[in-house]
Amino acid sequence: GPPSGVVTFLFTDIEGSTRRWEADADAMRKALAAHDDVLRHQIEAHGGFMFKHTGDGVCAAFAAPKAAVEAAMDAQLTLELPVRMGIATGEAELRDGDYFGAVLNRAARVMAAGHGGQILLADSTASLLSGVDLLDLGQRRLRDVPMPVGLFQVRAPGLQTDFPPLRALDVS
Repeated sequence: GPPSGVVTFLFTDIEGSTRRWEADADAMRKALAAHDDVLRHQIEAHGGFMFKHTGDGVCAAFAAPKAAVEAAMDAQLTLELPVRMGIATGEAELRDGDYFGAVLNRAARVMAAGHGGQILLADSTASLLSGVDLLDLGQRRLRDVPMPVGLFQVRAPGLQTDFPPLRALDVS
């Protein structure tokens, strides 16, 4: 079943989806279906629980931080669309198949700071991992998050490594 207590959340979003829908709705419809299949498969294969669609992204919960990161990496290697991903770990309340708590806002803001093809982790997740190559991007202020958050980029063979500056308020 769905994890509870301390949970690692993976949030995804297709970068530039509005532009893609406007340019070719039929192609985007097919690409979105393939996107959904890849994410659903990878989340389930790594023991995750997909609890929400956000139009052109998903929200998933994992009991183990490393499983969330591995699902994100495997999905990025397969996805054809530019998908940004954010991962954060913390306490959350599970109610009626949905989650509530500050960690969800943090995961969403971490994701929003990134770019298509990029997997970002909050320090709350990075501190729980071993055996994952992470690039420390430093403390960043994220919209509506009162304290700076340490952000890390996942690096692995086959993943894109160079991205524009993060979409953060400032660098501390």
